[in-house]
Amino acid sequence: MLIAKEGKSTAAIVIDRKAPLPVKFAATELRKYLRRISGAVLPLTTVLSEPRGRTISIRTARIPAAKSEDAEAFTLAITEGQIRLVGNNPRSTVFAVYSFLEDYLGCRWLAPGTDGEEIPRFPTIDLPPQSKMYKPDLKFRGFMIGHREMTGKDIEDWIDWMAKNKLNYCNTLSWHWDAMGIAVQTKLISEIKKRDLIWDFGHCSFHYFISAHYRKGSQRANMREWFHRHPEQSALKNGLRLPPESEGQLCLSNPKVFATLVKNIKGFIKNHPQVDIITFMPNDAVGKWCECGSCRKLNARIPSPCGYSEHINHLPRPSFSTVYYRVSNKLAREIYRAFPEKRIRVRSYTDCTDKPDGVKLYKNVIQNTDFFWRDYGSILSDGDREQNNYFVATLRKWLKDQGPDRSQISEYYMGMYGNATLPWHLRYLLAKDIPYLVHLGAGGLTTQAEIHQVGTYGLNFYLFAKLAWNCGNDTERLFDDYCNQYYGAAGPAMRQYYLMLEKAMKQAKGYLSPSGLESFLKRFPDMKLIDRCRGYLKRALRSAEDARYSTRVQSSLTSLEYAGLFREGIDCRQRGEQALEHRRYTQAEQFFARGVTVGDQLLALTLAVKGKRVIQVDGKYPWNTVSLWFLDACRKGLYLSRLRYNPTLIL
Repeated sequence: MLIAKEGKSTAAIVIDRKAPLPVKFAATELRKYLRRISGAVLPLTTVLSEPRGRTISIRTARIPAAKSEDAEAFTLAITEGQIRLVGNNPRSTVFAVYSFLEDYLGCRWLAPGTDGEEIPRFPTIDLPPQSKMYKPDLKFRGFMIGHREMTGKDIEDWIDWMAKNKLNYCNTLSWHWDAMGIAVQTKLISEIKKRDLIWDFGHCSFHYFISAHYRKGSQRANMREWFHRHPEQSALKNGLRLPPESEGQLCLSNPKVFATLVKNIKGFIKNHPQVDIITFMPNDAVGKWCECGSCRKLNARIPSPCGYSEHINHLPRPSFSTVYYRVSNKLAREIYRAFPEKRIRVRSYTDCTDKPDGVKLYKNVIQNTDFFWRDYGSILSDGDREQNNYFVATLRKWLKDQGPDRSQISEYYMGMYGNATLPWHLRYLLAKDIPYLVHLGAGGLTTQAEIHQVGTYGLNFYLFAKLAWNCGNDTERLFDDYCNQYYGAAGPAMRQYYLMLEKAMKQAKGYLSPSGLESFLKRFPDMKLIDRCRGYLKRALRSAEDARYSTRVQSSLTSLEYAGLFREGIDCRQRGEQALEHRRYTQAEQFFARGVTVGDQLLALTLAVKGKRVIQVDGKYPWNTVSLWFLDACRKGLYLSRLRYNPTLIL
């Protein structure tokens, strides 16, 4: 099938006159990229019936060979005079166009934005006859997005990249929603629906939905107003009602709490009819559930044998799954009566990691198992970590009860926000975990991720997308393709850099958390590994053919320098504290002074790269400022060492 010859069009793109918006969008995308590849401008026409002549037909139609559960199946068929790109639904029709460009013409979308594209150039496009059907291994595949620092351009690039790599699921953060502003919110909804992606709204959403009606401009202001007016609706703990800043839960047995939640969720759906799923999820806190008599009656206080709570204090804590799922079921029924096409997602998170007996989720509820404190020092299928086995066993229970269409998993393959965008390379783990989760029967997989971390976690993003669609993909081939396409001649050196990071993960001893500095110290016990990684990146910079490739390498180098400053700052704090303890004040002062300097350099670096998609920044700090604890400690230590502080002196 000859599409273009010497930069001139020899075919036309044809869609149905009444084609839905995503199909029209797919046609314009195909036309755009064919022009970039060959220089040819293909006519784009519409017809009511089956087209004739040399054409590329893009349409949505039921695929007879696809099973009923394969809603996103699509076919690519090339004959002598026609190319047919047919999707089972509008979304899969979009995926059909991108797969045609990628698999048959060599396009690559390795990172969000035009800077992350690799588009081949050849003036003649002539393809041999062939036919293939595609279908995903996971029904839900996507990221949690919507940080308040995202611009409209960030939103467009991020969602565009997701669709091009056949990710279909966007979970928007509720606690940053108001701060994003109307313009960015509108942009997000528009970009999602243009591609017919699934929009899920809500994350740690108790506080958002209890206070959204106050409309103070931010969730924090809404919560303060709510607590000022209705403190009795907050969780009762040790005789006190928990204020919003504690991130405590709600008094779920309070009828007014339930009525307000239902009213505000219905209001959000009415104002945003494009939303597909509402996530009703506990706040980001541990052990802060209501202890009033009514809530106690709702909940079966069963000790949770593992999960988040045990990681915190190494002791079993009460589970609050029963009260959470009972209230979620009741809420789901109310939403179903008003909006039967919408779904409610619940998440086994923090103190709700177990599956309670005797609770059957309502028909519009999707259950999500959060692998919240799994051990990333081990592959799930190895079965050699108690916590990992616990989460897998819980997933099996939910799958047995819910089935794959109503069971998802949330992972942290790009770390948590508390990881502060420190190196977290999981190529080998992704290659084993995702096929295993598909084998178990999981229906979906999402991971916490943000576009501003792509300079650090770009390879993780890419591998996740490819394996979530087809878990049988050859990870080594994907790895080599990524390095060679994204870095050009610098690819071999970058490959060695990634392998060095992978080695750090594999050699780390003990529990590896996706959040915080404790796990970072295990992966990088000293500066030697960082220095070796820096050597590979310097070699890659020397090998880069042009500014485009050197800029991509520089993002990794910036990420490494950022990690190196963290490592050095931590060393300064630890050595300064040891010297202060032994009353070596001059030495302590030197270490602490250096720590303060390093901390200031880290903040300066953070501000310098803000908006360049290397480090997740909130305001002027790395996301989760607790990660800068070494800086405050060094400032305090410097003050004490100058005072010649005597730790044994009692005043």
